[in-house]
Amino acid sequence: MIRASTLALALLAGAACSGGPDPVTVYSEVVRHMTTEQGQPSGFRVIYVLDRVVGNRADPDDPAAGEPLGRAERAALAAALRDVAPVEFVSSRAEVVGPASEGARVENGGIFLTLGPISGDDDRVLVPASSYLGNVAASWQTWVVERVDDRWRVIGTKGPVAVS
Repeated sequence: MIRASTLALALLAGAACSGGPDPVTVYSEVVRHMTTEQGQPSGFRVIYVLDRVVGNRADPDDPAAGEPLGRAERAALAAALRDVAPVEFVSSRAEVVGPASEGARVENGGIFLTLGPISGDDDRVLVPASSYLGNVAASWQTWVVERVDDRWRVIGTKGPVAVS
């Protein structure tokens, strides 16, 4: 565990020194934004994240195969979010969703998230993402993430926002 934490911190430190957006830094900001509200605790006992970047920019719930998140990226993302909730990576939503007859809720008091490909430039990027809590508690949107001072921050959304 110490090695994974050390690797995660090294990756995050390296991201701070580079000119372009580091995927771990941007994704951790999006996940933090989606699971907390204005500095309040998340309330989730676990954050389940799809183990790959969803390949369809227009629909972050599309199960089409996307680029897998590497072991180092997953470790760094989990380390960056350890103050929010434990992060677990899963290969499908079905792994963590209960029966439809019981509302198809995410198990263990968790939330399920997907992340899409990052697009943009050195100071502003777009990240399609979705969240799922149950059959009538889901959303997808494209987050606008900007470099503010020396940090990346979600500043809003662009395009349609779908909520069920």
